[in-house]
Amino acid sequence: MLSTGGILGNHSKYIINTTNLEGRVLSGCKKRPPIFVLTMGEKKYITLKEAAEMSGYSADYLGQLIRGGKLHGKQVFLNVAWMTTEDAVLDYMKDSKTGSTKQGFIQQFKKQLFSPETLSNMYELVIWVAVVIFGLFALFLVYVFSVSVDHRLEHSYVEKLQQHE
Repeated sequence: MLSTGGILGNHSKYIINTTNLEGRVLSGCKKRPPIFVLTMGEKKYITLKEAAEMSGYSADYLGQLIRGGKLHGKQVFLNVAWMTTEDAVLDYMKDSKTGSTKQGFIQQFKKQLFSPETLSNMYELVIWVAVVIFGLFALFLVYVFSVSVDHRLEHSYVEKLQQHE
């Protein structure tokens, strides 16, 4: 464990607290308290290794969740390391049990929307709509043609009647 002290990171908004944090254990973290806590505003970020110990997921999987947008996290140390918050991990664990993550719902919707079965149904629907529109257009043309023919016939009969009178 490192002794008390603070180190200013590469950017002034990143403060890495390397204080000995004995006694402060993240809820759900059974092995050891975090060594590094990155503070940005009100949020305290923990490493993926610590998040993995807390959640039971692997650090690689948590990184994949962050990159996929399913778990909130930040890239730090010249965009090399990922960090997340305890609250984000706990929220993800809670939501994954109920299957109701917000972004997970959007991704499931996109996956279902662009599935081969849904796409084929959409293509079939588009074809049927095109057939109906074409049929209505054909009926409209028949109507216009019949009105035109009726108008010409009426006009020719009127001329014949005028000639006989």
